Amino acid sequence: MFKSFEKTINWLYERKPSMLCIDINSDSIKLLVMKKLRSTYQVVAYAIVPFPSDIQTDSVQTAIAAISTAIKLGQHQIKSKHKFATTCVNGSSVITKILMINANLSIEDREENILFSAKQYVPYPLDDINYDYEIQGVNSQNATLLDVLFVASRRENVSIRTQVLLNAGITAKIIDIDIYALKNACTLLSEYVEKTLNNEVIGIINIGETNSLFLITQNDQILFSREQDFGGKQLIIALQEAYQCTYDSATNRKRTITLPDNDPFDVLASFLKELSDQIKRILQIFNLSNTCSSHVGSVFIAGENASLPKLKQTLTSNLKLPVFLCNPFIDMSVDASINRNDLNDVAPALLIACGLAIRSFG
Repeated sequence: MFKSFEKTINWLYERKPSMLCIDINSDSIKLLVMKKLRSTYQVVAYAIVPFPSDIQTDSVQTAIAAISTAIKLGQHQIKSKHKFATTCVNGSSVITKILMINANLSIEDREENILFSAKQYVPYPLDDINYDYEIQGVNSQNATLLDVLFVASRRENVSIRTQVLLNAGITAKIIDIDIYALKNACTLLSEYVEKTLNNEVIGIINIGETNSLFLITQNDQILFSREQDFGGKQLIIALQEAYQCTYDSATNRKRTITLPDNDPFDVLASFLKELSDQIKRILQIFNLSNTCSSHVGSVFIAGENASLPKLKQTLTSNLKLPVFLCNPFIDMSVDASINRNDLNDVAPALLIACGLAIRSFG
């Protein structure tokens, strides 16, 4: 009887509601449904839905409608009936600042003090922003002060995200920031955790279609972040010019290209070299601007283009650093409807969505 009772308790404990996480960027949306189990997570469903190629040239309202339509399509693909979701805004649209406040303030007085301190860093009226803050702990130099992470974004950046979801019949439960979602997902990678424990400075690069997101962390804290206007779209355009084909044909060629068998123009090799140079420049900027003496010791790559042929080898050779391909799902269970190999193929593209899931369960 007690064994049956214990099984029932475990079953009830593990039947936590799943969370729909939506990563919206300039070229597609990624939908990911995850469930929190006792000591790990389960992938329930996922979908990647591209936007029309001309979405950026349309009006804001047209873009909102197109994104909402893509979300509905993704929901249909994964048979989602979720009414709440977690999403994120771009780090480039967010102001982040470590503030210091008196440690002896009451909880009621903290927010007023934080907002007073933040005014000098926010170039907008406080009524025009959405903000959040998190107490980081006691200041390392002065025990009478607390370090506070303050984040703010113009209200319109958040309202566009919430409107997009509302148009698809979903309410935003949490709106995170992409750089924090990216970093949080890396805590599921054993190599990242090991290097974090060893106090190593780590580079994380999410290589998207129209832009790439660079993070540098130490002790799982973000030291540096930058968004670069460079991504897989440059490869598509280069393929289109080299092979004199349509944009759609070049996109299909990008998905199947290998080195060097079916790329006589070496378009992919040139793109990989340019990407390596972009990363080198970012690392140089960090090395010149950072106050710590340590340089980046390893690089983790994610995003839609992280799985390009020879990318890992090219970066390892050109950067002279160990490079790791991000797959946060390796140690997770997956729903029976999911093909594990297919999930592994797109895992790097789902890293931000996975980080949103971790935040929602936190």
